[in-house]
Amino acid sequence: MTVLYLISILKLAPLLLLIVIGFPAIEWARVVDSGLIAPTQLGQSMLVLMYAFIGFEFSLIAAGETRNAKATVPRALIGTVIAIALCYALIQLVAVSVGPDLGNSASPLVELARRLTGATGAIALSLGAIFSIGGGSLTSLLTAPRLTFALARDGTLPMWFGIVNERTRTPANSILFCGALSLALAVGQQFVWLVLLSTSVRLMTYALCIAALPKIEKSLPKDPGQFALPGGLVIPACGLLLTIWLLSHSSMESFAIMGIVVALGSIIYWACISRSGDAFPIDRQS
Repeated sequence: MTVLYLISILKLAPLLLLIVIGFPAIEWARVVDSGLIAPTQLGQSMLVLMYAFIGFEFSLIAAGETRNAKATVPRALIGTVIAIALCYALIQLVAVSVGPDLGNSASPLVELARRLTGATGAIALSLGAIFSIGGGSLTSLLTAPRLTFALARDGTLPMWFGIVNERTRTPANSILFCGALSLALAVGQQFVWLVLLSTSVRLMTYALCIAALPKIEKSLPKDPGQFALPGGLVIPACGLLLTIWLLSHSSMESFAIMGIVVALGSIIYWACISRSGDAFPIDRQS
């Protein structure tokens, strides 16, 4: 966690500096006079751009190890999404104002930093990108194994994934599996392909979670201190419709891979609960 905090500072500092230096150069008329693009193009673009936002749900995976999770996690979720949206909007405004031709660059933000602050800024932003990639990978390696560990604990994955190292008390097998799988995907596929696949799978997961909310609302006991969305299920309903709309712009290849993953996961799930006789064999209070 200390390393994650440090990397977060190192990757955010160049971006925040870019916003501060470039803010006076923003040409607001470009925003007012910009035209609308076709819905199909908008959906395809948003499917890629969603990759910049996915990952906010990672805070839920570590909620069991979080102090006062009922208050902390909702604030973290909402605050993170708002902060990311604000930062990306400001960076985009600076980019289209200072360099409307940056879309032709292989490294547009580095080029933008070069135009605003010279070679020093370009180097700082390049280092920030490296820290961002490393931080994202490190975050995934911290959270994803906890997910497979939890599934094994609940009896929906083989117990091999739930083995904990006696000395460090960490899910060792899950960490090794997730690390090896991530490395294989990173080496074997291109970035945009991985982005689209990752976004599509996450959106499908979001849709399933949102669709389950009405049943969760009825089945879980009410807690006076729990977070409550204003308007009841209105916001989740809007989120579900938006998620389905974004999913409709996924490629057939992404749908095919998602189908394979779902089929394989379903087989493993039913095999595991058939053996244990209960989808949730372990007392959650323990």
